[in-house]
Amino acid sequence: MTRIFHITTRAEWESQREQNSYSAASIESEGFIHASRADQIADTANRIFAGRDDLIILVIDVDKLTSPLKVEDSYGRGSFPHVYGPITKDAILSTVDFTCSSDGTFTLPIAIQNEPT
Repeated sequence: MTRIFHITTRAEWESQREQNSYSAASIESEGFIHASRADQIADTANRIFAGRDDLIILVIDVDKLTSPLKVEDSYGRGSFPHVYGPITKDAILSTVDFTCSSDGTFTLPIAIQNEPT
């Protein structure tokens, strides 16, 4: 089973917890939900979310996605997975707390390091 990962806030996740699927604001603005491979998570977080202490990572089973998944260039930063629609809750295997270190930077959580990719 291949897994991808989506960084979001705890508040955003909690606000959708009772729904059948998860959707990010980027669906409206860009047409897809941004995701990462495990080896891309820390760089993405450090570029976009440095210093934030309210984040979680959604662990997503790509075999259970019902929305299309495309791997595409993301603003010249390499190929990233993009989910073109909502992510059904059964495709979300777990959530992992994602806190920054005291200097505001992120490293890949141990729980993600152990995930199959």
